[in-house]
Amino acid sequence: VAKKSTKGDLIEDKIPSVDEVLAVKKERQKEFLAHFARALKPLGFKKKGTKWTRELGNGRALTFDAQKSAFSDQYYFNVTVHEASNLYATHSYERVVMYGSDIYNWQLMTQDQIENLIQYALKNHIEPKLN
Repeated sequence: VAKKSTKGDLIEDKIPSVDEVLAVKKERQKEFLAHFARALKPLGFKKKGTKWTRELGNGRALTFDAQKSAFSDQYYFNVTVHEASNLYATHSYERVVMYGSDIYNWQLMTQDQIENLIQYALKNHIEPKLN
């Protein structure tokens, strides 16, 4: 795509390659998930992939899972209490639902919306299970 500069010369706009666009997207997605890591790590959660787990005692653990939709670039957030040795031996399961939605498009969320989601999940879904 050619444009004219203020001097009237033609200049080329650099159109990013698919690889460049995907690299930027991947980096932004990592930063989005890093918000959750920064909130959960001080509470004793350990990260593996997109799951953060903390031992609760009595052979149980609490897992916060950022589950990417198979059909879009959005996330569901799940909170599960399960046997510490078996994620699938579930005692309780909740999906984080805020403002009537249970799926979140991370690319459209502002920093404030991300922080509000994290604080909501902590207050309503995670902290009550830690006590």
